[in-house]
Amino acid sequence: MPIQIKSRFTDTVLLALNAETLVGADLHHADLHHANLHRADLRGADLRRSNLSGSDLHRSDLHRSDLRGSDLRGSYLSGADLSGAIIRDGITIQTVPLQISGLLYPVIIFDAHIQIGCEFHSIEDWASFDDERIARMDGVAARKFWKVHKDAILALANSRKPPSLNCNMGLLDFL
Repeated sequence: MPIQIKSRFTDTVLLALNAETLVGADLHHADLHHANLHRADLRGADLRRSNLSGSDLHRSDLHRSDLRGSDLRGSYLSGADLSGAIIRDGITIQTVPLQISGLLYPVIIFDAHIQIGCEFHSIEDWASFDDERIARMDGVAARKFWKVHKDAILALANSRKPPSLNCNMGLLDFL
């Protein structure tokens, strides 16, 4: 069965394959910018360093795919199965990332990490960065951005973590 990956804007064929699915496909370094991958079966695919920016990955199956170094900025990930996908240095995704667009820098909140623009750090690191460290990322613009959006971004990131239970707490204290 022929499979075509098309640009969602121009309908131009970006990749044509003769296969049932793209399960386990080697697509590293692929330019899939603005590709229509809606409902694509990409389980276990090697997507390292691929350009997926602006792609429609709505309801795609990316379970256990290798996304290290991939550009997901502006991608539509609603309903995509990213569980077990590797995003960086052995870091795997357990829940659907939260994307915030329309700001100066795109924001993607993963399980325990946040990517803002091209900067990827743990939630704890982002919370601890002082103004000088933020300014080294992209100057005054980064510092202003972080000053305005820090509390909201960290609140969203922390709201996605399961609450830790204090073993000394009684049931009534918890309720």
